[in-house]
Amino acid sequence: FAIAALGWFFTPGLLDLLGTPGSARDLALGYLRMLFVSMPVVMVSIILQMGLRGAGDSRTPLIFMGLTVALDIVLNPLLITGWGPFPELGIVGSALAMVIAAVTSFILMVMYLYRRDLPLRLRGSELRYLVPDREELRFIVGKGLPMGAQMLLISAAGIIVVGLVNREGLMTTAAYGAAMQLFTYIQMPAMAIGGAISAMAAQFIGAGKWDRLGEVTRAGLIVNFWMTGVLTVLLLLFDRPALGLFLGPDSPAVDVARHIQLLASWNFVLF
Repeated sequence: FAIAALGWFFTPGLLDLLGTPGSARDLALGYLRMLFVSMPVVMVSIILQMGLRGAGDSRTPLIFMGLTVALDIVLNPLLITGWGPFPELGIVGSALAMVIAAVTSFILMVMYLYRRDLPLRLRGSELRYLVPDREELRFIVGKGLPMGAQMLLISAAGIIVVGLVNREGLMTTAAYGAAMQLFTYIQMPAMAIGGAISAMAAQFIGAGKWDRLGEVTRAGLIVNFWMTGVLTVLLLLFDRPALGLFLGPDSPAVDVARHIQLLASWNFVLF
């Protein structure tokens, strides 16, 4: 909640720092503020998913990750262009689609936890587990800081790239934003598989089954290779209609975005 509040208030200054083109600034402001609003729910969802994987259930998080992606894919064009009864919200509609998908998936996941009586559900006196234990919190922070530093470096690099793209003008900025949306659909399933493999590897280590690590790593690599490979090929084959959903079929930014896709999308297979 603290980061969401800070993001809401400091987004205008961040956009100015990135050199966001004036004609796109208001659109970007609405989009980013919507994302910051969704952050608490998204972060709690991630913690629930990681907890389930740590408890040995990697299937449930994958299902709800898939639900989030599916809802996002369906709602994005509806809310951007205003099809049927949906309002035409433009780029803010894309962010709202992500918020709706995340919140819906989170609510359904919590309901599923209680309905199936899975290990992470809390009742009665168990609610005290929500209060952090000092020693456990110190351990989590100690282990999490290196991972956070890694993500911070990746995010900083992304911000630098966005700043450079913005200086190329509105058309390139729009094309880059649309390409990033499609890249998200490649990354999310792959990240879910990666998280599941991480949890399974930790469980094998805890059980002393070191011989199974190679097996689970190999299985994860094969599944992710084919999953990201197929998604990348599909996006390259149907990139024009896919990008047209975000930019409009007649936008000159579509050709720029297709060029970005052609240059960069293959790297997600290696990622």
